[in-house]
Amino acid sequence: MRRRGAIRRGFLAGLGLFALAGGFSVWRQMEYVRNMRPYRPYLSISLFPGARQTEMVRTLSLGYDHMASVFLWLRTIQDFGGQFRDPFALRSLSSAFWGIVTLDPHFTEAYDFGGLVLGDEGGDLGRWLERVHPDGTHGGWPMLRTEAEAYASAEWMVEETLRLHEYGIEHDPDHYRSAYNAAYTCLMTLREPERAIPYAEVATLKSDCPDWVQGTIPYLRGRSGEFRVALSLWFSQLRDAIRNGDELGISIRTSKIAEDGVNAWNSRILTDAMNLWAAFHGGALPESVEQIGRDGFLAYSTEDILASIAAWREAHGTVDMPPGLTTLAREGFFPLDPAHPPERLRFFDFARYAEDVQTLIETATPFARITEQELGLEKYLTVENRLPDCPLNLHYLMSGNRTGIDRIALLGGIGYVIDRVDRQVRDTNRLFEDTARDLVAIVNRLREHRVASGAYPATIDELFSPGLAPLERGTGQPFAYDPATGIVRSVYFPQPELVIDPMEGVDPFLMGQPRPLDERPRPATASPEASRQS
Repeated sequence: MRRRGAIRRGFLAGLGLFALAGGFSVWRQMEYVRNMRPYRPYLSISLFPGARQTEMVRTLSLGYDHMASVFLWLRTIQDFGGQFRDPFALRSLSSAFWGIVTLDPHFTEAYDFGGLVLGDEGGDLGRWLERVHPDGTHGGWPMLRTEAEAYASAEWMVEETLRLHEYGIEHDPDHYRSAYNAAYTCLMTLREPERAIPYAEVATLKSDCPDWVQGTIPYLRGRSGEFRVALSLWFSQLRDAIRNGDELGISIRTSKIAEDGVNAWNSRILTDAMNLWAAFHGGALPESVEQIGRDGFLAYSTEDILASIAAWREAHGTVDMPPGLTTLAREGFFPLDPAHPPERLRFFDFARYAEDVQTLIETATPFARITEQELGLEKYLTVENRLPDCPLNLHYLMSGNRTGIDRIALLGGIGYVIDRVDRQVRDTNRLFEDTARDLVAIVNRLREHRVASGAYPATIDELFSPGLAPLERGTGQPFAYDPATGIVRSVYFPQPELVIDPMEGVDPFLMGQPRPLDERPRPATASPEASRQS
């Protein structure tokens, strides 16, 4: 009996000790889990921040570098998800990607995903900061980071993306994706198409590069402003498509020539002309695109230039080209508006102009033109549109919605550009009117505040107290405000027409020549103290 009692007591004591140890272990485990949960347990990837640690992983892998790179790859994906809430911590992931590609330089997915994490997320971080804090101030930053550090981190991550892709171009030369992704980063994240061109050209040289990547070269050339080169490349690809009987390629190339070639070129011309017109007229906007052409801020048509060149040659008995457009105008062979000096006008270099069609393509003309024989599109033209001896307007050729090729107007074939510019003018006028209405409401509240308190408020924000009805602020904000005089003006529209003095009235549309601000009548009290006393 004694032995049974001793065994029972020993068993119960052991069971108690086991329960105590198990309970303590569970309690400690729950404490660790509770402490880890707010901090996310994925920061351990930062224990491998450099090449030295990568070499340690290589040594521990015992020659299985590819297997080690796969484990590190899976750990990096997990760490990316864990740190996603803190975009600034993404910078530490770059060392993990470098470790993967060092262990296995042919790990294509690491280059792709590294570009996504560092390039896309880094670029989005920079744009997000610009959207949150456009004025560059701190503005109650929710994280313990300064904005200067944030911008530096975003720029560093994007540049690190390009370095990672360049490493892939060098060490994984049989695949095009590193070069193509580098071009994508330059175009979409950095908004630098000219920087993307060399990467795209390298991608097209790879053996696994698909045919559609070839189309990115002329597209990037056009986005960089090299419209002549872009059109030449589109023409070359179009000829190849026609030669190979590729109907889909023909359709794509012809649409690209019209949209990304001719129309984009004409859009740039119109935009530059409108900016020049606005600068010449003191920042005002034209009533319409046609007004820009009437005032001589658009280059003249090809027909006018060639006719003037032919007349000048005949008069001088030579086949040489005239020195320039101003020479033709000075000798009376080309009309210029005498109200605008030549240096104010935007003219295109036509000294190398000739009747040869290929020269017309390679010269910066308002509207790129080419013959149907040069394009090899005779069988794609209808009988009424087939003019073998006449240069064809490319937009007309591709759209086929005009009745005669001789109706090439100054602004023909780019109606969408006209609509866009006119829409910009209308939107600006609407914004001007909305800002004026905001100013009227603010001035009325300034008057009410002065009547109630005897002085103007220190800031405009005091006008939006809970006791007053809210004012819907338009995009014409911010407003400059002088609390001493109560004068308020729009910063977005600095014209005198939108400078309102509460002592003069609330009509923002002052006609004639408004007086300068320092000549406007002031309230009877000149100082803030006197204003408060009154």
